[in-house]
Amino acid sequence: MPKRWTDDEFHDSVAAYVDMFLKQQSGLSFIKSHYYEELSKKYGRSKKSFEYRMQNISYVFFLMGKDIVKGLVPMPHIRKNDFQKIRTVATQLLGLSPSPEIEFEYDVRQELANSKQEYPLGKVHPQSTKSTTTIYRRDPKVKAWVLKRANSICELCKQPAPFICADGLPYLEVHHIRPLAEGGPDIPSNTVAICPNCHRELHFGSQKKIKEALLYDTIPELSKA
Repeated sequence: MPKRWTDDEFHDSVAAYVDMFLKQQSGLSFIKSHYYEELSKKYGRSKKSFEYRMQNISYVFFLMGKDIVKGLVPMPHIRKNDFQKIRTVATQLLGLSPSPEIEFEYDVRQELANSKQEYPLGKVHPQSTKSTTTIYRRDPKVKAWVLKRANSICELCKQPAPFICADGLPYLEVHHIRPLAEGGPDIPSNTVAICPNCHRELHFGSQKKIKEALLYDTIPELSKA
């Protein structure tokens, strides 16, 4: 059985990735295999093990909205505890503030991979925390459920998702018809998966109410909460 990764291994792997990331941002050249070799010598794991771990780190960078090191395709198969360790070290080394949204998106993708997901109850009254903005603690199972329901098609304009994310998932945005800020529930019957254009229209369009009515007419699961 492979031995578990130590905190030092996680830290040094993320530090190596960040070094490559910063060099890439600055247009400097580097050789990825040299980093794997140095880590392999230090910790006694194979170079391939560190390459795979770098792909996990790419996945975390993707969820953070950062560019990834070229050639290191995001690998989403990662334990949550390992994901959290990578995220913590990465945000510290990059001087970023931790965002609960990153872990939320990780949880969403775990639910998308769950072929036996049951209909989620969601949260009728999502808790919120305040900083400079109010952040609602949404249920990742709800977002995953709605994305599966949409099946890569915008639930408003019925067009395919506009692009594929770096982790291979079609990009659609999740919208609460009755906004959470107005007391709306975070449940599937108040939530739709739509393309960015339709999302903006539902917030700012002159035909917003007409479009909302269309959603209620075409998606049986929706109910006016």
